[in-house]
Amino acid sequence: MMNLPNRHVDDLLDAYALGALEPYEVAEVEAHLEGCAACRRTAARARATAQRLMLATPPVAPPPALRAKVLARVHAVAAQERALTDAVAPRVTAPSALPAGGSRRRNLLRRLLDTIMGEEALNADDPVASLLIQLLAQPTCEVWNVGGTKDAPKANARLVGVPNGRDGVLVTNGLGALAPDRTYQVWLLHDGKPVPNALFSVANGGRGRQIVHAPTRFSDFEVVAVTPEPATGSPAPTGPIVLMGTLTAA
Repeated sequence: MMNLPNRHVDDLLDAYALGALEPYEVAEVEAHLEGCAACRRTAARARATAQRLMLATPPVAPPPALRAKVLARVHAVAAQERALTDAVAPRVTAPSALPAGGSRRRNLLRRLLDTIMGEEALNADDPVASLLIQLLAQPTCEVWNVGGTKDAPKANARLVGVPNGRDGVLVTNGLGALAPDRTYQVWLLHDGKPVPNALFSVANGGRGRQIVHAPTRFSDFEVVAVTPEPATGSPAPTGPIVLMGTLTAA
């Protein structure tokens, strides 16, 4: 059986202290803090640091060049969001057809696509972006948090999929670059037994994106994990777990 590490929320605590998390992330952090004294101490230090930062210096007006750059970025994001709305709209016949939480799902879609595409323009022919749009437009779509472990503390990921479906998208950040003869491999675990899945590499910043085809429904598995493996993949994990998350309903 695969040795699964505990999932802490260290990577979210700084943003939590600054009030920069999404509501579902706040719920995840606060639920974990109730039972973890170590993370409560870290959260307290993060809040104290945030308060000192807010009081450290008086507000300063930004230089005109920075303001122009920020406004340009805002306009670019707005244009991308209009493109995403146009892409999602044909799949929804009327506003009443949107499920509860539909706005949250569209916001997640925008964030995920922005993470994947970076500064690139949205490519409607990109199969990963296309699948994300299809998944997040579905009422039963889930976005599972996949956290970094002690072997990759700065890494994090999201797995987007439908519990009763078999196709999903794994979006990663913060993974380290591997040697040419190594690759990252996705594993789906049932009863602690890992089933090998997709292979993927990462770009600058540890960004990766990969379509995951589950052998059966995602709801048949309890855990998703990622390990570094030989370039051709492995029938069983040989490297340390660098990402791990539970496939439970939100």
